[in-house]
Amino acid sequence: MSNSVKLILIIASALVVIGLIIGCIGFFVFGGLRKAEDFEEFTETYSADIKEIRTDVDTADIKVYRSEGDDITVRYYDNDKHYFNIEEDDGALYIERSEVHRTWFINFSFWFNESIDYELEIGIPDNFKGELKLKAITGDIDASDIDLQADTIISSTTGDIKLKNFTCNGNVSVEVTTGDIKLNTVNVKGDLSFDGVTSDIRGRDVVCNGDFTASSTTGGFEIDDLTADTVKATVTACGNIEINRMSVNKSIYLKAVTGDVYGSVTDKAENYSITSDVTVGDNGLTNLGGHGDKQLKVYVTTGDIEFDFGK
Repeated sequence: MSNSVKLILIIASALVVIGLIIGCIGFFVFGGLRKAEDFEEFTETYSADIKEIRTDVDTADIKVYRSEGDDITVRYYDNDKHYFNIEEDDGALYIERSEVHRTWFINFSFWFNESIDYELEIGIPDNFKGELKLKAITGDIDASDIDLQADTIISSTTGDIKLKNFTCNGNVSVEVTTGDIKLNTVNVKGDLSFDGVTSDIRGRDVVCNGDFTASSTTGGFEIDDLTADTVKATVTACGNIEINRMSVNKSIYLKAVTGDVYGSVTDKAENYSITSDVTVGDNGLTNLGGHGDKQLKVYVTTGDIEFDFGK
């Protein structure tokens, strides 16, 4: 082996070791895992007569669940790095989190014990009739096994959002920037909208009595079994749209710039007036369509359209 090759290998090995050291230091400087003994648990209860629950937190993960009893339950975890502020004012419950000024130090505590899954848990009883507005920056939000009665807004900048066994009698709006959205058995009596930048939406068994709207810049959509009054899904830069077994009352509008569109509806093509266009790619809707009362519009700049009826 030549000296030059040996030198390259030595340098490469040194860079790997340095990278591992820096990664470990960064991990422990910024707190590492959230182990249970680092946190102090608090639980507070509030009347379900509150008109609105609103959160505005930074890195905390949030879980919203259906609680037993008649009161709203708020469980949260404080430590020496941050603490929650909870205030009830004019019929609204505000939950925020503040950071404690952090002294730079290296916390060399190697442990692999129980950790905290959610730093903020909100239990909502069946008799809560108010609005829910959840906001996080880098935290995940999980709203599962819950039945809400009023409008709901859920947003996270880089965290993921999960709705499972989720029912709402109002409108629901979900916003993310780089996080993903996961849906499983969602039933909304009003409008249901999703807005993301580099976000993927994946889901199944979604029912919306109003308008279903989904938009993303570079993400993609993959949804099975979608029922709505109208469906509108757009990807404005790069990403695929796949929505299978749609059942709509009025119209479907699908548009992708650089990506494919795959779709299917549960009824026949003759029920639709179809408009479609592909600039570069294959158009599977060219020779299909009737003069039905429902509207089906599909547009692709660079990509293919594949669409089925009666499935």
